[in-house]
Amino acid sequence: MELGDLIKREGLYTSFDEQTGSFVIDEEKVKKRVANLSGDGTVIEWIDLSFVDTEPDAAVVLRTNPLLLKKRLEERGYPAKKVRENVMAELLGVVHSNMVERWREKTFDVDTSTLQPSDSIQLVISAFEGHAKRKAVDWLSELRPDELDELIGQIDFSSASL
Repeated sequence: MELGDLIKREGLYTSFDEQTGSFVIDEEKVKKRVANLSGDGTVIEWIDLSFVDTEPDAAVVLRTNPLLLKKRLEERGYPAKKVRENVMAELLGVVHSNMVERWREKTFDVDTSTLQPSDSIQLVISAFEGHAKRKAVDWLSELRPDELDELIGQIDFSSASL
């Protein structure tokens, strides 16, 4: 289940942020809705579910090289603020960190940067079946200094928020 569609369809948000072009979710309502879905074998797709109380069978974090992510988001026409926030969160591993904090032994990273969707799906299935290897993606050590400079140079530190 793509949780974003459910949130919009059922009004599980508090407002719409014009600067990012995103709905601001109502975490309490989403927590309750996710709790109602638990136990029925539902796979929930969302950016970061670390705030929910329901414990997953596995927490798979799909990762993408921040440079590629930036390009994809810009091509989709996303607002600059949303692009910056998403790229910086990916670069710093914010979602991975949140998930590990909640469900360390159940969290898996999958670097999808060069994978076809079918290959990514197979790795996600492997995580749920307990066959996946745990290897955290660390863009700060994988990217070249010039690539990091390019990404970090785009941050407006006077108004940056992650």
